[in-house]
Amino acid sequence: MIVDVYISAIDNNEPIGKIENEARRQEIEKISNERVKREKYCAWKLLCHALKNSFGLEAEKLDFGKLEWGAWVLDGAEFSISHGDGAVAVAVSKSGNPVGVDIERVHKSRSDRMAEFIMNEGELAAFNSLPNDAKEERLIEIWTIKEAIFKTKRASNFIPRETDIESYPTKTVKLGIKNQEYICTVAGWGSENARVFIE
Repeated sequence: MIVDVYISAIDNNEPIGKIENEARRQEIEKISNERVKREKYCAWKLLCHALKNSFGLEAEKLDFGKLEWGAWVLDGAEFSISHGDGAVAVAVSKSGNPVGVDIERVHKSRSDRMAEFIMNEGELAAFNSLPNDAKEERLIEIWTIKEAIFKTKRASNFIPRETDIESYPTKTVKLGIKNQEYICTVAGWGSENARVFIE
């Protein structure tokens, strides 16, 4: 079972080019925030590359669909997209089981309120026992795990504190992109053996 994760920096100098999928093109064109528009464009281009590289699928020939709350889907392959803070990540699989991916930059804005929002009592107790210099990274790690798991469920309501991270297969990697540290997690069956490609 193949689960591949592709990660790339966002090139702010690259012009936003053509997107073959009409619905995705229209969605991106409607975005007024230029940063978000570029992130979504780069994520889609990385998805097209991932499908081609991993499975030989030509994205322009595929019939993508969209769930009512906005998630994109594809018959014959599973995928998940994450973008923000200068990087994009895409997970692809042909296992028939949904995959989820999330990438976040590690930054020094940790707050106890954020930890209380995303963690259950056991996670919070373990988190509070960590040395202060380890807390920021652990907070981001737990967030990416929960976000990736949520994406596999194809639900519209995300309640982080109720997301169990112990009973779900995941793989988390820490990496540097353009002198910034990021944490990326992929979730879903087979994800613990996912291959990670830095593009």
